[in-house]
Amino acid sequence: PTHFTRMNGLSKIGHTNIIGPLTRRAAVRCSANVRRRSIVHHIGPTSSLLRSGTSDNEVYLLGTAHISEASAREVSEFVSAVRPRKVFVELDPARAFHLRRQTNGPVEEDRFERAATDLFRRLASVGGARFGTGDTPDELLRSLLSALRRCGYLPGMEMRAAMDAADGVGAEICYGDRDQESILRDLRSCLSPSLLLRALATPFPAALRDIWGGADGVVSLKEGVERLKTREHARILKEYMERVSPEIADVMLHSRDRIMVENLRRNCGEGSIVAVVGLAHVDGIEREWEKMDRSVSKLVS
Repeated sequence: PTHFTRMNGLSKIGHTNIIGPLTRRAAVRCSANVRRRSIVHHIGPTSSLLRSGTSDNEVYLLGTAHISEASAREVSEFVSAVRPRKVFVELDPARAFHLRRQTNGPVEEDRFERAATDLFRRLASVGGARFGTGDTPDELLRSLLSALRRCGYLPGMEMRAAMDAADGVGAEICYGDRDQESILRDLRSCLSPSLLLRALATPFPAALRDIWGGADGVVSLKEGVERLKTREHARILKEYMERVSPEIADVMLHSRDRIMVENLRRNCGEGSIVAVVGLAHVDGIEREWEKMDRSVSKLVS
């Protein structure tokens, strides 16, 4: 009954990108699946319900885009509809603290395009003689984040929305990601001039390239981000990253998927949880959740 109430609440959310047209009949069908102890059940294009065969965990996993205003609104509505005991965010405590203190103004598309062009020009210089003597990978990443903020985009705005929504429903916040410095350290060890050359030699996926300038013409950054916010596009981008550098894909995606699942199971306890993560992590988290559940089941059987 509790699960049905939450699902019925989710079906009233206006943003179909979260759960799609989840009717009362669909909610009942999903509830029946849960009673059969299904491990992963997709409840929408960017969301799923994770259950455990060995505990009463009930994790509503929601995939987002980190600079999407729509994602921030969807997260707030999702948490309000589920009213979970805990809200899990793809942050470490230090990043969460800084994110709470940041503000973002109106979005300025033209200013961002100029900043992005400058960033790519500097990235190109990394592959030449200036590698190691000019901008470091850390500085380039910080430049991009700074450009996003100056232009009105707050990277992680949906994570802040998740924390604010958790406060609103009295839910405890769980921080599930690695600390940023360790991610940057491991990322730094993967970067080299040869990597940039390999990236330049690897064709960017046409499906993603067409988002920005396909049959519908060139779209704005905001519209492009919303078009990219599908599981299929996230998979294409992940596969591209794996072709360019399996090491970077492991640092940015796979190892963090494993860590977040471990933290979900170890630190969040039982009961209802809303987990807010970047969409690129959703498939990996579902896969690692099922793998870990099978391992635990073997140990207790």
